[in-house]
Amino acid sequence: MIIKDQVMEMLLISSPSYKNRYDKYIKENYKPGEERLIYIEVCDFIHHLFDNYLKREVDEFDNIFELIERLHTDGDDFVKELAAVGFLEDLQNILLRQNIDLIVFEVYLRPVSRTWWNNLIDFWNGKTGYLGGPLRE
Repeated sequence: MIIKDQVMEMLLISSPSYKNRYDKYIKENYKPGEERLIYIEVCDFIHHLFDNYLKREVDEFDNIFELIERLHTDGDDFVKELAAVGFLEDLQNILLRQNIDLIVFEVYLRPVSRTWWNNLIDFWNGKTGYLGGPLRE
């Protein structure tokens, strides 16, 4: 089972291009021994992912989205929520703010991640009362 403390290390393995940015982020935002805020760190990573998309540097995307799938399928409850709300929802928000159709990233999604991607869309469109809930009639 994947736990919160493993996520960023796994992410750096999946996306080596993020290492320098991550090291800089940690140095600028934390004092030694200070508790880390993983949702904020994931948000920074999603910005890196989006920047790479804009530069058409997508060679790491298969590994990244495979990891996001593993977080959904093999994570504890916190990690599963992080995969949906931290990774996927942050990515959707960036795309929407930039007026980029969400469909451009669907090619990278694995089956479980695609389900949660669509659940997020349904929730924000008012089709369900809660994330992952049944569609409203």
